Amino acid sequence: GIYDWLDTDMGGTTSPDNLGNFAVGGADIPYDLDNDNIENENDSFPLNTAAEVSTWNCPTQANPNPTNPDPRCQTRRASFSQFNDWDGDGISNWDDVDDDNDGIIDVLDIDWDCDLDNDNDLHQINGGLYRDDGPNDVDSDVDGDGLENSIDWDDDNDGIADLFDPDDGNCGIVDFDATDAFGTPYYPVNDGGALDGSSDSQLYDTNSTDHWNMVFQHYPFADVVLNYNGYDATTNPPTPGIVPEFYWFLFARWSPYNGGNDWDIDSDGDSLINGLDIDQDADGMPDWWDQDEGNDGVLDVDDVKMGGSFDLSTCGWTAGNLGQGFVCGYAYALAYKMPLNGVNAQFGAPYSTRPDAAFDQGATAGGPSGNWSCTPVEGIGCWHYDFGGDGTIDSAITYTQMTDNRDAFNSWIGLTTGIWQWNSDNGPEADFPDELGADLLKNDVDGDIDGDFTNSTIDLDDDYDSIFDWFDVDDDNDGVWDYFEVDSNFDLDDDTGQNNGNFFSGSNCDDNDDDGNDADADDDGFYQAVWDQGIMSQGLRQPTLYDVDNDNDAIPDGEDPDDDNDGRLDVDQERLPGCFWGEEQSTWDNDNDGIVNWADDDWDGDGLTNAAELLESITAPFDHDNDGVRDDLDEDDDEDGMHDEDEVLLWPTRFNRNSTNPWDHDDFGDGEALANPLDSSTGPDAIDNDDDNDTRNDLDFDHTEDTELTSDWDNDNDGILDADDKAPTYITLNLPD
Repeated sequence: GIYDWLDTDMGGTTSPDNLGNFAVGGADIPYDLDNDNIENENDSFPLNTAAEVSTWNCPTQANPNPTNPDPRCQTRRASFSQFNDWDGDGISNWDDVDDDNDGIIDVLDIDWDCDLDNDNDLHQINGGLYRDDGPNDVDSDVDGDGLENSIDWDDDNDGIADLFDPDDGNCGIVDFDATDAFGTPYYPVNDGGALDGSSDSQLYDTNSTDHWNMVFQHYPFADVVLNYNGYDATTNPPTPGIVPEFYWFLFARWSPYNGGNDWDIDSDGDSLINGLDIDQDADGMPDWWDQDEGNDGVLDVDDVKMGGSFDLSTCGWTAGNLGQGFVCGYAYALAYKMPLNGVNAQFGAPYSTRPDAAFDQGATAGGPSGNWSCTPVEGIGCWHYDFGGDGTIDSAITYTQMTDNRDAFNSWIGLTTGIWQWNSDNGPEADFPDELGADLLKNDVDGDIDGDFTNSTIDLDDDYDSIFDWFDVDDDNDGVWDYFEVDSNFDLDDDTGQNNGNFFSGSNCDDNDDDGNDADADDDGFYQAVWDQGIMSQGLRQPTLYDVDNDNDAIPDGEDPDDDNDGRLDVDQERLPGCFWGEEQSTWDNDNDGIVNWADDDWDGDGLTNAAELLESITAPFDHDNDGVRDDLDEDDDEDGMHDEDEVLLWPTRFNRNSTNPWDHDDFGDGEALANPLDSSTGPDAIDNDDDNDTRNDLDFDHTEDTELTSDWDNDNDGILDADDKAPTYITLNLPD
């Protein structure tokens, strides 16, 4: 809770050497620790006065080789490699956030002569005597810490590694480096540009406070007396300079792990970024059930970062060319996070908005067609469409028509803000922006929700808010969490009867990809359909990928009572013959036999009933090979000598053959895992009457064969179980003849 420049443990001080400290003044000269009228940035002997140094008989240009110079001529110089505490506070410069205790952190403390360790006088006396002297551009050790620049990760000891430092020598100029990102349009100045604030934009110069409020909710440097960019020592109290605009960009982007929840990618600070963290606010509730994943009182459906949207009640700080300070509603969305999304950005997040019942533009007769008039009634306002932006209202619809109608709202917000230009009314419906995609269909039955003329089947962002549906908690930006949505026509992606080039189509009962294109699940750079069929047989290679969230509502199918969001519970829909595709309750189906645990009398598929196994132990019903190790801990569930992880991955990746089944003792990747109704010796162990493929029946699984004394899992019946009866493998480094 203490800023580093005030924290003595970090090298800061509560009594900085500047005019903001009332103890400084008169004989105590600001920004000059030894009060010798040489500012710290230019002082070769920062802790010794010029008068004191003059008695040491040090080398000068007039006398480059004095007799018996005082050893302190070297040891007290800022450039001496063993003198690394320039302010004498006991903290070495590389750990000290404020090397000269002037209250300005080193990152912002400009060295105006561009000679950080102030040894140019030695260079002028004899430039060939030392390599590590002179101005920064010739000094091999800019900060004088004994590490040459080529191996020093922080040449100027300002705490920012050179790789991320726009100014490696603290000269106040952006380094000439074509490999970094410090340039337009991401930053306000390019290589060689001034960092002293002289290049600040007029918007920032006029009102920098809003910029800082937008990211940090306050101006962190309010008590820092910065000695440039507006600094005035003649006022009482002195007027501090403003941190230059470039550094606002730098600090705001410095770490995505800081700032408010809307900016921080690790909300709970547990080192797991939000996308990987299944409980990003550390409240104990998994994110897929948590409607406020930031625990900040902002529901996800109202949070732009989560794919939510703003109504008129959402407020925040704005800056940039559309900034108006602290604003609410659509004005806030329009300027959201500008200009951090680009110095020349034209808008923020205008499409992350939704209709608000409190909004009303008043009555209108509409355009010449007379078909689009609107009269407000209590609680139901009118929303106007203006053709050509000339101020003449051409059409309007009511709040009732606008709500839950994404393409109509997108057209409205685009035209109202001026982002869209409606220059010609050439659609089939006169006076209405149908040529922009608007219609009067509600989202759940609209095949093109956002009006971009792309069917939801192949549209990766159904609501046009720049958040892929895969990550979006509210895919149509109607303010309703996707989990609570109901698809009234039983066709989630509304592709029945359409030819969109997609592999699957039809109603949810027929469509094996209910939610349309999902994500790039195989990381090949293309977004594609992902199968809804959740149970992938271990003996098949297709489908290689399947969707664990068929309706894209962020609730895994195994925990979702309505996997396709059609309002019918899965337990009822499953009863419809041939209708339902989905993972369903397989998370509660231990042996993946299609019978959920509560209805299954053999949870581990070993042929022994749960009742019989529970007499042995509480874990036996979950131990397929009955070796005493529970299946979720057992590396080889079917005791065939091959680890489970190898069985499901080894064959396809190495031999282009079917995977082997980790619960099928005699599956060798040749299709044996597939149960053949005409051959009782095929399929997984639970239904295979000959688990070890030795032609001897073993109906009761992993016991001595019914009429023999050999084990079910001893293929050659030599008394050694198959897991231990493998031909030895030899490796030789000898080359063949």
